Amino acid sequence: MSVHMPSSRHLFVCALAFLLGITATISAGPFPNDDRRILYNSDSGNAFGQRIMDDMSVDETLARIHDSIDELAAAKVDTFFIVTSVQFFSRIGPSKILEQMGKFHLEREMAGWRRLDEAGVDARKVMAERCHDYGMEFVPCIRMNDRHGGQRGRIIRDNPDWILKGLSGGPAVDFAQAPVRETLLTYVAEVLDAVEVDGIAFDYMRWAHMFQPGQGAEHAHLLTDMTRKARKLLDDAARRRGRSRLPLFVRVPQTFRECEYLGYDLKTWIREELVDAVIPSDFFFIDFNTPVAELVEMATGTRCRIYPSISPVIGFGYESLHQKPINYRAAAYSFYGAGASGIEAYNYQYHWRPNPGHRNLWPASLKYLTALEDPAGIADHDRHYLFFPLWPSVQQTGFAHDDRIRLDRAENKPQGTQPFRLYEDLGDARVSALLRFKAVGLAHDESLWIDLNGTEVDRPYVERRRVGGQDKTIGKDLPEYVQHTVRLDWEPATIIRGENELRVRLNTGKATEGTIVIDDLEVYVYVRPRR
Repeated sequence: MSVHMPSSRHLFVCALAFLLGITATISAGPFPNDDRRILYNSDSGNAFGQRIMDDMSVDETLARIHDSIDELAAAKVDTFFIVTSVQFFSRIGPSKILEQMGKFHLEREMAGWRRLDEAGVDARKVMAERCHDYGMEFVPCIRMNDRHGGQRGRIIRDNPDWILKGLSGGPAVDFAQAPVRETLLTYVAEVLDAVEVDGIAFDYMRWAHMFQPGQGAEHAHLLTDMTRKARKLLDDAARRRGRSRLPLFVRVPQTFRECEYLGYDLKTWIREELVDAVIPSDFFFIDFNTPVAELVEMATGTRCRIYPSISPVIGFGYESLHQKPINYRAAAYSFYGAGASGIEAYNYQYHWRPNPGHRNLWPASLKYLTALEDPAGIADHDRHYLFFPLWPSVQQTGFAHDDRIRLDRAENKPQGTQPFRLYEDLGDARVSALLRFKAVGLAHDESLWIDLNGTEVDRPYVERRRVGGQDKTIGKDLPEYVQHTVRLDWEPATIIRGENELRVRLNTGKATEGTIVIDDLEVYVYVRPRR
């Protein structure tokens, strides 16, 4: 087998890193928490422009891995997560504990990784070494209970009583069963012994339920005990290597209500410093209303840092559109304003995966992330916040995410409120902003009274325009609506740093039945250039 030589691009980036003094000493310990800005989570080979294909030779596969990590380093990614195991399958790298994925499931997709195993090449070590060339952290990510594709491996087949009942998709395992937790911890120990990793990530958001639905709270202590044991494994590995600490990352739902329901005791995990980073995340989308400040407050005085998740897809029903740099800047600006230490890119491959109407933007779209590493730099650019309904009905965590206002004409003076988080200083002379929403179902003889944080918006500052509807080329399918645009410079002090509240009330006309829905709440922030 020939050896893949470094590309000229790799040599150039390494030289540049040396000249700029940014090469890290890997054995010294994890990055200082406040210096870790951009985390990238790869769904196996999706970070590599496309999946590692089944027809690639070993050398071609190694070349793809190397060149792709070069691109991540050029984009200034600080921490690279890659999914190495899914439930009781090993996706990447050999394992004596877990069954190799590909023998019974996703055989074509996993053939490239299996070919490396057969050649005696541990892909995890290859990636770790390449990441370390750049001072980038390499972190294997464990998808705790992934149900993609209906996989049913040997361990599940041999232990049918471990399967959670009543969940869609493939079989999920029950973490109330002690052997399930012990198997996972044994695999963690195996990885720590085999690879020079810079931590471990537990991805609880694939697919959220570790226990029977409704039993999470009563079993939370079991996950906490497992987390304590994982922490000890990481600490022991750090001591063996002369490291100060190996971090444990956890990706969890973005709301405390969901975490408590599912059995994730964040308060204990953070207070006892069992985890080093919490990644609050929606199952699939960016949540511009992620309660980052509350998590940051909980972590104050501990080593734990908060890294909210971003993702290209906008929301349920908006699949034809993807987030743009102006949207990523808004999310990151808000998250930094609330105290986050950085962001995590998740499912980012939607910018380059084959998709009708979308161009292949690998590796160009990685530059969107580069622009998010500097909070001060984001402040000099326009930002576009999307407070859209993410999940109009119940999703994988067992909860919906839909804050839309609904005005029922059958009620007396129907009104409603919708929260939206902003960390903008609208008193800054360089900044101006607009709030916009669509009132679906508003009749011609009806109007809306609008209030922001308890202050009525004067009519001259509201523009109304009736639109005949929209299709998926614009957003999601909507019938006729009235678009309302509110100038936020009329009273800048009305908008606060943190959670704001839009309130609308229907000024009724002749209609007495039906519901008006306030949809697609968004805020545009425009920043004038510095003189």
